[in-house]
Amino acid sequence: MIARFTNFRLLLSDAADRGILLLFATFLALLMTNSDLHSNYHHILHTELGIVVNKYIMTMSFHSFVNDALMVLFFFTIGMEIKREMVEGHLSSYQQRILPVVAACFGVIVPSLIYTYCNYHSDTNLKGWAIPSATDIAFAIGMLSLFGKNIPTSLKVFLTALAIIDDLIAVIIIAFFYTTTINIEFLFHATIIIALLFTLNRLKIVYKTIYTVFGLLLWYCFLKSGVHATISGVILGFLVPLYYPDDESASPLKELVASIQPFVVYFILPLFAFTNSGLVLKGLGINELANSITVGIILGLFIGKQSGVMLAVYLLIKLKISNMPSGATFGTFYVVSIFCGIGFTMSLFVGTLGFNLEPQNIAQVQLGVLLGSLAASIYGAIIGKVVATLTSTK
Repeated sequence: MIARFTNFRLLLSDAADRGILLLFATFLALLMTNSDLHSNYHHILHTELGIVVNKYIMTMSFHSFVNDALMVLFFFTIGMEIKREMVEGHLSSYQQRILPVVAACFGVIVPSLIYTYCNYHSDTNLKGWAIPSATDIAFAIGMLSLFGKNIPTSLKVFLTALAIIDDLIAVIIIAFFYTTTINIEFLFHATIIIALLFTLNRLKIVYKTIYTVFGLLLWYCFLKSGVHATISGVILGFLVPLYYPDDESASPLKELVASIQPFVVYFILPLFAFTNSGLVLKGLGINELANSITVGIILGLFIGKQSGVMLAVYLLIKLKISNMPSGATFGTFYVVSIFCGIGFTMSLFVGTLGFNLEPQNIAQVQLGVLLGSLAASIYGAIIGKVVATLTSTK
């Protein structure tokens, strides 16, 4: 029997480092935006980058390059992680899948309903309904790792699986709800490329150069089609072969994850946090805090996430649809559900898509995401300490 991948251990071991990097990038963005360096910060964001192929020139701002190009690699790793876990990992059987899948769905629905309730009066504001539905896996697991052995490994696996499913739901939301105008011609070209990649996969043809070339073409077609370009990363991740045809002890998918993940974790995600966290604090007052977009995001992340996830877990276990994971209690599950409210990078990403035509609302998105994620982090740390103390005294 082929051994399961052990990336969860690697993911958990460096999660704290990633959280620190993201915090540093966010702090740097806030520092530059609210100091004499604010013009330098905006100059960096709006610097034009160009790609020249023969006579063809493609230009985009540095901010767009991060969001529309570099983040594709992040979603590419997500696609590969989801495929691997569904085929032979922690999502490969019904019993393993049911708890994180249902919890993730409840964790998307409840925050979205709370945001919608806070913003039902404005069609423009409603574009951000999916913002509080996301979970930042790096921050959430980083916070959970602070409690060491007091949180069982089974719950760390649960949180990771939930966050991966959460990301998949976010991808579906982006594809279906944050796509504006569709260019049928480029979408048709993208479909042909996907069919070719699928054929290569079925024929067990494993040449990374071919997948790289087709992946770049797929990204370009999605970029021009109107469907967000990051979707190409997820699709490509699903279509990367899991094993070599003549050697099932080696995996091209695992090799790609191992080579790309450090770049994504230690460079792309911090860079994304830096380019999307530049909130101007000067002039912020009660009006900004009471803005329905800000309130909807804060309540969605802090109240909606933990309520949705915990409700799903409680019902599934009490109704005996799923079993309590080894070493877990409802108390430790509650700590995990709170940390699911740390939306940060994923929430910011969805926010930039939802309000890309209304940049005046981005400040409310940034404020809501930062405060909601901060509240979930602090409250989760407090409750986690209480649960750890109670557990150690038993």
